[in-house]
Amino acid sequence: MLKIGITGGIGSGKSVVTRLFQQLGVPVFDSDAAARRLIDTDPGIIGQITQAFGPDAYLPENQGLDRKKIGSLVFQDREKLALLNEITHPPVIQAAGEWIRQRAADYDQAIKDWQKQKGIHQKSGQSTPPAPVGYIIKEAALLFESGTNTSLDFILGVYAPKDIRLERIMERDGLSYPAASNRIQQQMDEDQKMALCDGVIINDGRELLWPQVMAWHRQFQKRVLERSLQV
Repeated sequence: MLKIGITGGIGSGKSVVTRLFQQLGVPVFDSDAAARRLIDTDPGIIGQITQAFGPDAYLPENQGLDRKKIGSLVFQDREKLALLNEITHPPVIQAAGEWIRQRAADYDQAIKDWQKQKGIHQKSGQSTPPAPVGYIIKEAALLFESGTNTSLDFILGVYAPKDIRLERIMERDGLSYPAASNRIQQQMDEDQKMALCDGVIINDGRELLWPQVMAWHRQFQKRVLERSLQV
């Protein structure tokens, strides 16, 4: 099973791209969603964040983290952002590892089932059913920053120009231009990040996404086939 990473800066549109891959049957681990769930429910993380940022870091009545307040703090202070990442990254990385191991086991079983069905269909003269999708995707903004890129086979970047990213962030999060710009500045330079990737999808509102996703899907499936022939 091939392990693909998808990354990009805030506002690049990673989630839009991964949803298209999901429509092709590709399993996707959303690191941001996993982080939000763990931050709101894991007692160990809740305790560490409360200790680091105060008892009012969380909203009352189990409503979860006060993201507006914490966001305004960490995106103006690199040390606070680093502290938050130190608390949240390890459990998210662990959750991703467990998810990938389970998907690998699921894929191995799916291949065995498919091979049996393939033999039955060939004997009866029926057309062979399509093989299971042979790769998974881990979506994360900080693949390179966290060092988890090394556990993946291929990193695909999602790129959008800074002005478009700013527009998306301001509209999505209700932020002012300075606040949105500050969040971008807190992350790795986008051109530098894309240079580290093995491939790039352009999400600038002009280039069509679906043809790009389909091209990469075919390439990943080809790599899966090539790998299976080498075993």
